[in-house]
Amino acid sequence: MNGLEIPNQVTITTERLLLREFTLLDAAAVFAYSTKPEAYQFADHPPHASIHDSEEMIQRFIEWQFNTPRRNLVLGIALKNVPRQLIGDIALTTTDEVHKEAELGFMLDPAYWGQGYGMEAAAALINYGFVRVGWQRIAAACHQDNTASQQLLRRVGLQPSDDPPANKPGLRFNPHMRFFILTR
Repeated sequence: MNGLEIPNQVTITTERLLLREFTLLDAAAVFAYSTKPEAYQFADHPPHASIHDSEEMIQRFIEWQFNTPRRNLVLGIALKNVPRQLIGDIALTTTDEVHKEAELGFMLDPAYWGQGYGMEAAAALINYGFVRVGWQRIAAACHQDNTASQQLLRRVGLQPSDDPPANKPGLRFNPHMRFFILTR
């Protein structure tokens, strides 16, 4: 595969999870988990002020799904046995098409922390990104105090890096951020 190729409809299943495209029906769940203080304490954006904010964000995700070529893969995380109820979201966003690089980001409802769901979703999406899409390098950034996310990133293969990627939208330099890289 020479170029990056993200299908318009992506569904990834794991042992316990379903990673799926968003619908506007997901707005209530997104609003509920993304406004919990512990969920957004290390986020690089403020919590949604209303369910309308969640609907607008989901509408952007749906529009990105049909971009040609598609460069942002943002999926909802659901338990396989309850596929309509989201427990989080996860994304790989193209940051450099020439070098086939992407940025990993995720948020999980705190009620589901510590059960391996974040690691399971991240491992599945990273594998999909390398094998199906063609990304060659995946980077992530998280706050220096967010030790749980740092541990998750290490467990799925990303290694700490002292060299923050330049000119990457979500990986802006911040003295409180730690950077992680995984190369195929």
